[in-house]
Amino acid sequence: MATHISTRPASARQGSPVRPSSEAAAPLIITADEELLDRALASAAAAGVEPLVLHDVLAARRHWSEASVVLVGVDCARSLAGQALPARSRVLLLGADHDQEELCRWSMTLAAAVVVLPTQLTWLAAAMAEGVSAGATGVAIGVLGGSGGVGASTTAAGMAWRAAQDGRRVLLVDADPYGGGIDLLVGAEDVPGWRWPRLATATGHLGDLSQQLPRVDQLEVLAMSREVVEVPSPEALSAVIRTCRQSHDLVVIDLSRSSEALLYEGLRAVDVTAVLVADDVRSVAAGQRLIAEWGGAMSGPGVVVRSGLGGGVPAEVVASTLELDLFGVLGHDRHMRAGVLQGEPPGRAAGRRWSRQCDTALTTALAGVRHDS
Repeated sequence: MATHISTRPASARQGSPVRPSSEAAAPLIITADEELLDRALASAAAAGVEPLVLHDVLAARRHWSEASVVLVGVDCARSLAGQALPARSRVLLLGADHDQEELCRWSMTLAAAVVVLPTQLTWLAAAMAEGVSAGATGVAIGVLGGSGGVGASTTAAGMAWRAAQDGRRVLLVDADPYGGGIDLLVGAEDVPGWRWPRLATATGHLGDLSQQLPRVDQLEVLAMSREVVEVPSPEALSAVIRTCRQSHDLVVIDLSRSSEALLYEGLRAVDVTAVLVADDVRSVAAGQRLIAEWGGAMSGPGVVVRSGLGGGVPAEVVASTLELDLFGVLGHDRHMRAGVLQGEPPGRAAGRRWSRQCDTALTTALAGVRHDS
């Protein structure tokens, strides 16, 4: 099929092509399904935006990263997945009610939120309008333990808390269904607000969640519930991360291997993955196994080495063995345990040295991240 490019809104499809006012900020629609295209163009017209339309996925690479939001018809999902395009935020997968099975199948692969048409036409129009005006998105970083007990949750919470104290708008997301709730770790267990059960089946764009979530020392937290055992769907995790990248400067996700579906979705949705590995031979071996199994799904992976635990393997050796960039080294902090047991966030409970190390690791991890806009 020959590549066809159109920039005409629904009202102008039979006339001369109309160029978007700012092609770099235009939505991108990728579909050869005329019914889906008509509905997507109707939403674009309602939003007052002029999208770029591609009927051939081979032309998508040129415009993929620059588009404000990408709408992919389910008819093009398989072909697009085979293009190995770079990860980006704000990808929406379009289909009809009878396409539910295919939508669910390709949503995870494309890291896209599902939009069912014509049911969600009004929502789609709002999302397209917001995509043009939203500007630069925030950054999402996933923190993952290379082995059990290495302190990944503490590190994620420490990074998030420290960034919030610098004046950034930060969300800490708990993606460990069996971790007991990361709100306990930052002293927010009694702070009212939504936990995951309220968002466990969420899809699409969720709006600004800030007024609904618990907040401690300017840090917002989305934690698992201890009262209701409900594991969020991978689609819900993706929707939260992608939505909150629009409203927050930084989203920190505490990843876990206790749910492979959640881990895969989390790795796909973040900009960078920090793998936490202790400085002993057994932990390094476990890290190698983790990278072998999950490295292909990671974006911008690097290692943060936990030192002072008795192993003594140099951080540079750990990084070279894992074939990862070294984001930083976190030493043992004798103040941490007592402070956390009293409900203080790790960043506040720790001494200055650990806090500086945490800042350095986060800054290094995010240094190479390019914002989509």
